[in-house]
Amino acid sequence: ISKTSFVVGSTQASSSSRGRPMEEGTADRNSLDGTTTERDAATTTTTTTTQVVADAEASSGSDSPLNGDAAYRILALDGDGPECSLTCGSDEEDALSSGDHEFGISLWPPRDILSVLGFSEALFIDGDALLQWACCDSRVDWRHGGQFLHLAYSVELVLKQLCTRGAHPHVFFFADTGSQHGNHTRQLVREIVACHLVAYAVVAPMHDMDLHVHRLPHSFFHPEGEAAWNKLTDSFPPACILTQCGWGERKAETLGFVKLLMDHHQVALMEGMHVMSGRFVVQLVQRFDINEKDELNALMQHLRSQCADGPPHGDSPSPPTSIAWELGAPSDLSLRARIVLPALRHMLSQSRNNGAGMPELSSLAAAFCLCAAWLERLPLHDRCLPDPPHLPQPLGDALSAFIDALHGLVLSSLPEVLKSHELAEPSAAFVDAFDGRLLHTIVGHCLEGRPWANEVMADALRLWQACGQEAEDFELPGSTAGGLPPVVVPEATSHCRPLLPVQKFDWLKGLLRGLLEREPAPLEQESEPQLQQYEAHHYHSIQLLDAEPDAFARSDEENPCTRYVFHRVTNHLELKELQSVLRAGGVVKLHRNLTYSPQLRFDVGSRSASFTLHSFNVLGGEFRIASEWQSLVDSPAFPIIAKFAKNFRDDILLRMEQKFAAHEAEYLNSLLAGAPVSPMTISEQRKLSEVEQHADDVGRGKGKSKGKEKPKTKTDKLKEKLQLEQHEKTEKRAQADLQGLREQASGAQSNSDKIRWRDNFLVKASAWHEQGWTSMGIEACMEAMKLAKRINMDDEAQHKRMLFLLLQEILRLFSDALSSEKTATKKLAKVASNLGFHDLESCILALGPEGIQDTSQSRASRLADPASRYQFEYIPEHLKRPIGTRDARVQFKPDPWQVRLLGIVDDKNSALVIAPTASGKTFVSYYIMERVLRSSDDDVVVYVCPTKALANQVYHEIQARFSKAYKQAACHAAGIFTRDYRRHDQCCQILVTVPQCLGILLLSPTLACTTWSQRLQYVIFDEVHTLGDAAQGQIWEQLLLLVQCPFVALSATLGDSQRFAAWLDSVEQKRGRRLSLVEHHERYNDLKPWIFDGSDLQELHPFFALQNRRGAKARSLKLVPEDALRLHDAMLEAEPSSVGDLEPSVFFSGVPTRSWDLSMCHAREWEQALKERFESLPANVRALVINKVGAGTVAAFEAQQDDLAKGEGRYLRSKLPKLVQVLKSKEMIPAICFHNSKEGCLSLAHLLFCALEQKEARYNKEHGYFQRAETIKAELGELKVKLDKVDLDRNLLSETQHGWTMRFNELVFELNRMSRILPEFAVFVPGEKPTSRAELEEIFAPTPRRFDNGFDASNKLHRLLLRGIGVHHSSLPKRYRECVERLFRLRRLGIVISTSTLAVGINMPSKTSVFVGDSIFLDSMQFQQEAGRAGRRGFDLRGHTVFFGLPRCKVEQLLCSELPAMQGNLTICPATVARLLLRHHSLSGSAHQEGLTAGIERLLYSPLAATAGSGQQADVGRHLLPLQVAHHFRFCIEYLRLERIVDESLVPSDLTGFIAHIFWEQPSNFAVAVLLRAGVFEQLCRDPNFRTEDLMVVMCHLFGRTPATPRSLLEGPSGSGQSTKSRKGVLPELPPLVANALREHSARVVEGMATYQQWFAHAFAKELGADNTLPLSKVCVEPPLRNPSAHDFQPLAVSARSAFVALSGHGDHFESAYDLCTSVRTELHMDPQLLPVVEPDGEALNSYMLDFFKHGQMEVLKRDSGVAHSVLWTQLDNFFNILRSISAAMRRRAGSAQYRGTQTAFADKEVVAAFASLSDEFESKWKAVGASFGEV
Repeated sequence: ISKTSFVVGSTQASSSSRGRPMEEGTADRNSLDGTTTERDAATTTTTTTTQVVADAEASSGSDSPLNGDAAYRILALDGDGPECSLTCGSDEEDALSSGDHEFGISLWPPRDILSVLGFSEALFIDGDALLQWACCDSRVDWRHGGQFLHLAYSVELVLKQLCTRGAHPHVFFFADTGSQHGNHTRQLVREIVACHLVAYAVVAPMHDMDLHVHRLPHSFFHPEGEAAWNKLTDSFPPACILTQCGWGERKAETLGFVKLLMDHHQVALMEGMHVMSGRFVVQLVQRFDINEKDELNALMQHLRSQCADGPPHGDSPSPPTSIAWELGAPSDLSLRARIVLPALRHMLSQSRNNGAGMPELSSLAAAFCLCAAWLERLPLHDRCLPDPPHLPQPLGDALSAFIDALHGLVLSSLPEVLKSHELAEPSAAFVDAFDGRLLHTIVGHCLEGRPWANEVMADALRLWQACGQEAEDFELPGSTAGGLPPVVVPEATSHCRPLLPVQKFDWLKGLLRGLLEREPAPLEQESEPQLQQYEAHHYHSIQLLDAEPDAFARSDEENPCTRYVFHRVTNHLELKELQSVLRAGGVVKLHRNLTYSPQLRFDVGSRSASFTLHSFNVLGGEFRIASEWQSLVDSPAFPIIAKFAKNFRDDILLRMEQKFAAHEAEYLNSLLAGAPVSPMTISEQRKLSEVEQHADDVGRGKGKSKGKEKPKTKTDKLKEKLQLEQHEKTEKRAQADLQGLREQASGAQSNSDKIRWRDNFLVKASAWHEQGWTSMGIEACMEAMKLAKRINMDDEAQHKRMLFLLLQEILRLFSDALSSEKTATKKLAKVASNLGFHDLESCILALGPEGIQDTSQSRASRLADPASRYQFEYIPEHLKRPIGTRDARVQFKPDPWQVRLLGIVDDKNSALVIAPTASGKTFVSYYIMERVLRSSDDDVVVYVCPTKALANQVYHEIQARFSKAYKQAACHAAGIFTRDYRRHDQCCQILVTVPQCLGILLLSPTLACTTWSQRLQYVIFDEVHTLGDAAQGQIWEQLLLLVQCPFVALSATLGDSQRFAAWLDSVEQKRGRRLSLVEHHERYNDLKPWIFDGSDLQELHPFFALQNRRGAKARSLKLVPEDALRLHDAMLEAEPSSVGDLEPSVFFSGVPTRSWDLSMCHAREWEQALKERFESLPANVRALVINKVGAGTVAAFEAQQDDLAKGEGRYLRSKLPKLVQVLKSKEMIPAICFHNSKEGCLSLAHLLFCALEQKEARYNKEHGYFQRAETIKAELGELKVKLDKVDLDRNLLSETQHGWTMRFNELVFELNRMSRILPEFAVFVPGEKPTSRAELEEIFAPTPRRFDNGFDASNKLHRLLLRGIGVHHSSLPKRYRECVERLFRLRRLGIVISTSTLAVGINMPSKTSVFVGDSIFLDSMQFQQEAGRAGRRGFDLRGHTVFFGLPRCKVEQLLCSELPAMQGNLTICPATVARLLLRHHSLSGSAHQEGLTAGIERLLYSPLAATAGSGQQADVGRHLLPLQVAHHFRFCIEYLRLERIVDESLVPSDLTGFIAHIFWEQPSNFAVAVLLRAGVFEQLCRDPNFRTEDLMVVMCHLFGRTPATPRSLLEGPSGSGQSTKSRKGVLPELPPLVANALREHSARVVEGMATYQQWFAHAFAKELGADNTLPLSKVCVEPPLRNPSAHDFQPLAVSARSAFVALSGHGDHFESAYDLCTSVRTELHMDPQLLPVVEPDGEALNSYMLDFFKHGQMEVLKRDSGVAHSVLWTQLDNFFNILRSISAAMRRRAGSAQYRGTQTAFADKEVVAAFASLSDEFESKWKAVGASFGEV
């Protein structure tokens, strides 16, 4: 994440529109108007963010509206999401500081826009912004008059990919924005493309494409345009708007951008958008926080005035107002001719009438007619021409002027032409009306005197005559001027060459069989491979290590109970002080009576630990051993980094281990709090009792076994007799207990006592009901009813509710027994009658004995079934839940869908489980674990989850649930494997891990991992929807394809589940199994939505969202029962006849228990019936109903609107304390407040803490607590003086002295009582014990494994816990996060303010989820995940969701949007292939090699991307995708072989292991390998001037790449020509040696992949078809007439590149990886990850890592780097781990090479030492600050 600044309208900055800084004076040579249009070609490099800089076009000329007027710039501020402000000043420099007009926006990390959109959400696209983005492509030929067809293809390709991925794009054009596109050519192409899209939108539904194109009048700010825009957004509420912020002189775009933000739309910037591999990576803009509304309005007015007063963009002339349209030509002219000939005729006639003008006009017009004639005959591939001949300057200038003038006239005449020839459908002739490159080529050939075909000349002459010209006047340019030099045209190159020979590899032949069938020649005859072999290798490879470690392996050399402390010495005084405390052997000895400077990082008062000097380094050199320390005394060089080891004493270690064990036990117990399970010890296969066996058989569907019953023996009869006697004794004791309860309850006077005894009676009644003692149970219930009647309540409604619930509970327990209880039946019926529920009275009497007279019938007939309505309106949370059946396999009663899932697991099949959060789907994970533990001591099950936090919690929960005694001490029940923590990973039966680590185990070549993978029985993929994430999706898909054993995939938020399940089932069928889809769509508990209006919580009816979102469906909205009742009442009022059969009394007439025991299933059925009936109503009636039910919700949003408009941050800070107070009063805590800013979480928590503290201070002041406390302290002091003089043995104390002691104790007790935090001044859960300071001190006590400083009262985070407030996000210390999780589970915290870290599976059940503020990351998936934390099963009866500080449009979007569809990922890349080859080689000769080959085949031929989703068409590219993936696999193997990463026989080398060692860092790992192989590092390190910093620069260019902030680029040194080396915050350039090696490697890889794409295009030419069809409209660009072939234009040979892109003069030679990935044919799959290249000529990079390496100051780095605070720690920690991994791998391989006496790329001692020194020095600086970073 980068804090990024925008430059809006800057007149002095010069940076490219794709975010790459350009050298001064450079401009795109293809630009017709001289503007900068270069596209960044370095987007395939690994970066953490994309720099987004608005194109700052240099203004020239005094008429520029910006010169000397104003400049706008968005400046970076501090914060997580990097805050920015747009300022307006008198000039550019003033704009940086004045802040005349300021508002804040946030720019967030680039992300795939479609990953946040649901199925039904509309994506608005600014058509002009889209065209500007396409025009900025440097490949578009603008020098020769533009390539219209190329532009149309680029636009269509974007829209096609959007529609293919299930988006619903709405493209809009404002009429007045066309002039923003500069010259006539760009304005014309804009109009033609817009008309083309409008024509296609009409027929798009027939192509199953949901595309809408809207032409809007005027502009945003014209009354008509604004009304049309508002109508459009009301009809199709946009989920996101893709637009541009405006730059240079385009003020209208800036104004429109600001207006969209003001209207609270979600905006994504088109600047810097990258479209590759079906992903649309854009920069999202957070809805801004207005500081002053007046200031923003002033800015808007200023922009409006500049838009109104300024001249049009550039010097675009106004087109003529009238043209003679009479053609006087044959009526059979083509559409292309009808578009261009009126303008051409007008030009010729005006020239003839005026007698002046362009001298060459007639000949150029004739050439244009010839060009138009060729367009009717030339196929598309024949128009892919090389650069046209160089024309003489006068003629070239005349031709450019002719084209511009003609385009201007066509632009004017186009509306009239379209009126007479309306576009009923898209036409190739319309969008391909001009080809400037072909025109230039024809003029050049005319100058050469080349002959033309007679047919073409005849067509050209006919067009010439249609322009009103005479045939004898037709004269082509240069036809009378001979002797011109010929033009040299480049020769076409051959394409199809032989590829990697695979015949000698049987396993490869089987994998690539579909490709080998298309080989043009036998492979044995192949002479040379296609990829150019790199011959600069001067090292030979060695074999792999016998035990290749992975990158996360930890060294066992260091004591795990040892902590290392780094001390930095910077001067002689500090060195002298440190020398004074060092003793023999480097032991630190501190004197207690001396004071030391704070630089010494030792605990002076510690008796529990000792410090010993371990090592040190000087001036960033390599660390030296401690024995050399004395050598520094004579001539020290600073700085000195000293590394000390802190070791605890043995007795202290033992004590700390005991405390740690106790803490772990409490933590584990908290994980099971409230769960319906208990810990179990696994010893052997448990035998079921007869009852359990019967239940198990029923659960499995076996039923009762057939056969005769065995006769009872005497022993059986004796047992029955004893059991009967025991039963009678127990019943007598129960009767005595009942009588005792009666006597004790009779004395209850207070309401609390009555409630307590009532509950005791109900508990006894429930227990006796379970034992079958019905009579006693009914008696207990009647006693409970008596007590309930005696409870005094001021609120009559609450008393009525309590009695009804009691009636409901009694009837649920004993309704079947009332048939024999006449007295009880009458009493219960009377209670119902007194409450007014006469229908319930009638129902109770019907349950009783026969003969009881029902006197309620006459009264009930006059009522509308109030009891059933009452259940929905007043006690909906008490509706009956589904009751599962007993199943001996689990410790609870599973629901039917859970029983089905158990059967699937028992049959060892795979399953995809989709169920809402808190529905109970995770139980199957623990059932599988228990089965594996009971089966044997060797079987293994793996639990995979997406985050380390969830993995840690699941690991602890497994430890709490299961324990097992093993025969071997090395075996363990549970293990964990993450990057940070690894324990028992290969010697456990239950492994908890993250997907990357499981991939390491599955593909590791070591024997241990091979043995482990053979023991694998089941894999559990939790949160499997993470497969759709762009960052993590690849490894998830690979694992699902590679695993051999059955698996269970779990998700609560999976979109397009049917397609995903079908794909998984097809994969399982290849393994010989089937996959079952288990779906459960109902939550166990309802979620009730609320809106906080600033003063109170208001009920939110979801139907209010239908008021503005007309495309939303009512059936997609979920209603709680009371909201469904409100909908029913509104429908009844609006249309009484519409809901007659939906009245509760009618709808539930068939339910016997409708008056007292309706269930949630009944409520759901009624809700669905209501929504279906609602959708069938007329539109006007639906509108009335929506307005009725949504009136309160709309009023709540309006109430917060004014305060929210003043700034979201200000609103949240001012209203949070009030919200918490309301939550407490409504008993809606514990609650989790989700806020998507780490800094914001801390700020809000601290603000709440201060508000509670201030409230407490006011209370204490009002009640005189401060004075009383001072008085007590003074009296305690006096008593202490007296007591110190006497013996405290009480037997010897006098009466007076004893009184002093008693008084002292009383005062201490009172002072402690006064110091306690009262519930009014904290957020404690009602009825739960608050957290004390002593408990926190125990929780935070140091342990041997955790070196925390303990509880710190000065730490804000620790103090928050005392008031029931917690904070949770990923950058906080792990110990603190675990403490928050534990306390919240124990209900000791009332509020936790968190980011989305608690949304993914973390076990923290809450009653309420509060959404605090808006964020671009708050999409439909995250909303459902976070809302699901509330109302967890087994903890609460109902959950709540509260919207706080969110605009209405966002809430509507969250409620109505559907989950995004799952997208496929690239399953093959060079790093993956290298790991597969390693694994395959390690299994040579093993029976398991075949299983790996089958897994590779699934990776190649079963990618998810090859399956068509809902609403997607099965195109040719998707059909051929498996073969293309196999082709890419072949390319990767050839690349590895020719780069000598594997040998000719595909045997891995040491470089293979090195690449696999850090596989996740592709392509940087390949760059390091290439540099090692080429000896670049050796030459660099042997340079006499080499410094460790030089190596650090290289590593910063390869790893952790983050673009430099625009502020760094703009605030560079004054003067032109300065390189990035001297710019502050910009990483210095790579050394030329390194840069050249990377460029050569990149060129080899791009050329090789281009050849492979050419081969595939030739081999599958029949399937691919001709490349002449536009991707979206499917318009075929084929000439209507036959090509005479009498003239040879010598076109470029194009097969891999799209022919539409080739129109601009580009063949199959690709300049860069970006060029290759974005311009191949649409049917050819291309992904940047296939190209392991780091291109050194990309954008300028941020130097934050190098700066940290230089000074090691985190505060300085946070201030100057421009990187968000919360990201710095993660980035630096990742870099530290990479350096450590590389250094360890090099040392290990170098040692192995030395031992074997072989040469290797790792054998150079200088290189190994340099990397070791770099790693150690960076570690010293990182660990000096890393331990404290994240603390508050």
